[in-house]
Amino acid sequence: MEKGLNKYEAEKNKNNNKAGRQNQNVEKKKKTIIIIFALCIIALIYTMVRLNMKNFNETENSVEVITETSSEKKDEVLNLNKTVYLTFDDGPTEWTTQIIDVLKRYDVKATFFITNPEGREEIVKNIYKEGHKIGVHSYSHRYSEIYKNRESFWNDVEKMQKEIQDITGEKTDIMRFAGGSKNTLAIGEEENILSKLKREVKSKGYEYFDWNVSAGDGGGALTDIDYITNNMIEGIKRNKTSIVLCHDTYENVVYGIENVIKWCNENGYKFRVIDKDEFIYHF
Repeated sequence: MEKGLNKYEAEKNKNNNKAGRQNQNVEKKKKTIIIIFALCIIALIYTMVRLNMKNFNETENSVEVITETSSEKKDEVLNLNKTVYLTFDDGPTEWTTQIIDVLKRYDVKATFFITNPEGREEIVKNIYKEGHKIGVHSYSHRYSEIYKNRESFWNDVEKMQKEIQDITGEKTDIMRFAGGSKNTLAIGEEENILSKLKREVKSKGYEYFDWNVSAGDGGGALTDIDYITNNMIEGIKRNKTSIVLCHDTYENVVYGIENVIKWCNENGYKFRVIDKDEFIYHF
């Protein structure tokens, strides 16, 4: 009898263990299903966020802005897709005049961020007369001087502003930092001087502009025309709206610009001058 009971208990324990293992498997399956479901929810949320960001980026450059037309402001919807802002730094020089001639030939307007125009005031007058935009770059363009401290920087800017106003009769409200708003040469008495200056720009009555396409013409007169041309075209292709950095200080830029204008015209791009109420690009 006792032997039979032991056998019964053993069989019962065996069944209990089997049921326990089955329950454990069920629990594991439940946990697995819950984890998979949670991962699916996370993946869905991530996909929706990415799609929303993509839609935002695709529509970012088609915005309603207020632009100056004659002496009055009008509401205008600007589609800035396939728009190119040609900008030139460090002039005026002898090559600036030739660039102006090229721009006139193709009825293109551009923006010139200029430096000390002493002896070349007539070139600045011509830039203005032809309907191009003029902005402050730097009077001296000496990094050690202009980035010594904030006072030195704004003294340099206002000195350049005065030159522009004396020559054209108008002040400008746009500027470009020498070297751009992020550069390793802005070293002076104050730490993080560029960050401090950028926070002061609007209170000084300006908007600053960097670039998202570079001609790569920093190599000077020896920079190959095809190299300059290809840099600009490839950069423009990558952006819906492009602010192109060139320097009107070398002859090869004259030819490179003409090549780019031709290509843009053939591929449905339009040109505009920098305007702080339109497309602003900061590094």
